[in-house]
This record gives sequence, structure tokens and C-alpha cells, in this order.
Amino acid sequence: MRISPQREVTLTREQKEVDDFLRDYYSAYGNVSVSRLLMLFDDEAILSAPDGSIYSGTTEIRSYYSRVFMGYENFTTAREVVSIVVRGGDACATYYVRTRTWYFGATEAPQIFTKEIFSLRKVEGRWVINTLLIERVPAK
Repeated sequence: MRISPQREVTLTREQKEVDDFLRDYYSAYGNVSVSRLLMLFDDEAILSAPDGSIYSGTTEIRSYYSRVFMGYENFTTAREVVSIVVRGGDACATYYVRTRTWYFGATEAPQIFTKEIFSLRKVEGRWVINTLLIERVPAK
């Protein structure tokens, strides 16, 4: 998986910690690894998909990512930090994301543009994704 470089943004130590955690999310996503993704979510997390469907808990979220990844070899993502706010053990991070979907035999992958809003909390010293809202947006 290749993650394209993002524009330079100055982050505080706490913001960088959240951004580094979410870099793991995009790495697992790009490598189509449902099991690695689920390790980043709270057991009772909620995911709102681009079509408006809501997935609650790891069983439903596993089902969502399994369907998204079906038939693809990997994904290439480029993300731009819109904002990261950290307040104690809670955080909110928003990214604009460009994703290319690669499948066997593809020569030019289509691009998907989304705005992704994460709500996170610290559990036993590590961040977990509490909610994720994924919205389709026009190309930037």
C-alpha cells in the first residue's frame, strides 16, 4: 500500500499521536486488512457509510469492510488533515481523502473522494475509534 504525502501541517504532540494512530487505520485500509482495521475500533463503535447505512459494533463493521474490499487487491489513499482536536481522552479528526481502488488487471484505477470524520477516545492508554462518518465529496 502506498500513502501519498500530505501537505505540511503543524500538529501538537497530542494531535500527532492521533494522526499517527489514524495512519495505522489508512495502512490497514490500503492493505484490505479487515482484522487490522477492527483492532482500531471500540467494540461498540458506530460507522456511518457514504450511502447513509449505519453499522454498529465490530460484527457489523466487519461485514461492511468485507463488502467494501471484495474483489480489490489494494487501495491507495492520499489524505489531507482538515482538523484534529484533542481534549483529554477524547479526540475528533477530520480528513479529506482521495482513494484509488486497485483490482487485478486494472491499468487506471478510479478515484473516490471522501470526507472522513473520526471520533476517538483513549481506553487503557491507547486510542480507539468510537465513531466514523464517511461522506462522498466532489473532487478537490
